[in-house]
Amino acid sequence: PSRWKPQTPVTELHSSCRWKDPTVTTPASRPLTLDQFLKCVGAANSGGQAKVAIQEGYVTVNGQLETRRGRKLSAGDVVVVDQRQRFIVPS
Repeated sequence: PSRWKPQTPVTELHSSCRWKDPTVTTPASRPLTLDQFLKCVGAANSGGQAKVAIQEGYVTVNGQLETRRGRKLSAGDVVVVDQRQRFIVPS
């Protein structure tokens, strides 16, 4: 059985998300990793939970299965979690 449990969708970004402040630099100037992004959008409650979701094959980026936690995301990337939650990386 999987150790990852999907989170209920949230309407507010996690407080550690640097996109919460619109004046913060874009991901291109300081890339965000996939595991950080999952925490940021509320798809995972912790880094450990994000790690499990990624390593167990629940996450795709731009339609491709992604198992690297450190994958750098770019503006416009489409991240899908558990075939239910779809996120677009903001610019």
